[in-house]
Amino acid sequence: VYSVEARVKHVDGPSDINLKINGNLTNNFTYSTSSELMNFNVSLVQGANIIEITGTNEYGQDMESTSIIYQKPNPVNPPIVTITNPMSSVYTTTQSTKEIGATVLNVSSAQDIEVTINGSNFNNFSYNDVSKHVQLNMNLQEGNNQIVISATNSAGSDSDSRTIIYNKEEVIEPPFVTFINPPSSGYIVNSPSFEMVAEVTNVESK
Repeated sequence: VYSVEARVKHVDGPSDINLKINGNLTNNFTYSTSSELMNFNVSLVQGANIIEITGTNEYGQDMESTSIIYQKPNPVNPPIVTITNPMSSVYTTTQSTKEIGATVLNVSSAQDIEVTINGSNFNNFSYNDVSKHVQLNMNLQEGNNQIVISATNSAGSDSDSRTIIYNKEEVIEPPFVTFINPPSSGYIVNSPSFEMVAEVTNVESK
């Protein structure tokens, strides 16, 4: 609905005025003889709306027309955030880094997206405007790591989160044997009995 005001001079009253909206004659308007102003509301249709006002008196008539173009605004949908990698809400790994992937719909750019890792803002991520894909590499600390991806626009906000558990893989060294006695290979002794001593590391028991 659009409010229109027009000045019509040299008429005695509203009966001397014709109003057409998109070719349809209507008398749904007000007119003040003191201010010479007419007022009315137009329920607009999509595209061009033609308004014609004609004033008539004993000396003739005058007509003026104008157009109002109504462009229906595109509705804004709230963001939709979906973390796609990893898929599960809790993910366990023995690797110290994890690639994170997500789709974020209904945002204009990366400026509408916020990533936090363990409560701290993280800006080193990429966002593709065409595929709507967010990608980043996450350095993990031992234990629980939480990532939250949020998006906001004029229609609202949305977020998705994952907990990534990093279990550091224990490195097990192979057994290592060192002879202490004899001190060297080919050691010569002149007794039929000999006490042999060796050091064995990286074993739990004999």
